[in-house]
Amino acid sequence: MTEREAPQNRAADTFFRAGVVAVLYNPKTTRVLAGKRTKPPSGTWQFPQGGIEDGQDPFQTALTEVYEETGIELSASSLLKTSLDWISYELPEPTKFHGRGQTQKWFVFAYEGPAELQNPSDNEFTELAWMTPAKVIASTAAFRKAAYHQFFEEFEINFW
Repeated sequence: MTEREAPQNRAADTFFRAGVVAVLYNPKTTRVLAGKRTKPPSGTWQFPQGGIEDGQDPFQTALTEVYEETGIELSASSLLKTSLDWISYELPEPTKFHGRGQTQKWFVFAYEGPAELQNPSDNEFTELAWMTPAKVIASTAAFRKAAYHQFFEEFEINFW
């Protein structure tokens, strides 16, 4: 087995960064949780997500990202579904950190806590909101839209 080359040592157009996406679904409201980004593309909305570091478990990474980005602690029992395959998107411009884009494992969690959320102060989101999937897709960055559509088609989630 060969050792993986560190992202900073690879040509940006040769790799996709591995990551996770966490979709929190509120069965009471049939909405999903999204955050408004502070970093570019700022002002767009997305699901909590993050990169998987070497040796990290994707499921644990998803739980960590949700907590870091929303302040919500989820348990393993709240997991509803996991994507069968990795869902990828390409960035408009490759970067040294993300390469050509990201390939992500998606996790859907049931959330039945309070609808009012406190956005953590040290965060990549300026705001959190419960939205319909169609609203999230409409307000996410253009380069993410196909991946979001692919996710909702795969899961056949009937909360549109």
